[in-house]
Amino acid sequence: MKVEAVKDSGRQAVGVTNITDFVRPHRNGRLQVEAQAIHQGRTQQLWRVDFTDESGRLIAHGELRLQNVAGKS
Repeated sequence: MKVEAVKDSGRQAVGVTNITDFVRPHRNGRLQVEAQAIHQGRTQQLWRVDFTDESGRLIAHGELRLQNVAGKS
């Protein structure tokens, strides 16, 4: 995810809400994660995140809200 999107403005993104629905179990092998920005505003970001297995089957789906805050000085 583009947490880097706020880096150049001296801010950082911190997690506010993470809601994940697990569709099926996954025990072995790699997962592919695809994140798409739903909204990237001045103060908040909202992302849709899908986890799929090597066969392309959906393992989990989530939404993540980030708050853009002032970075450390």
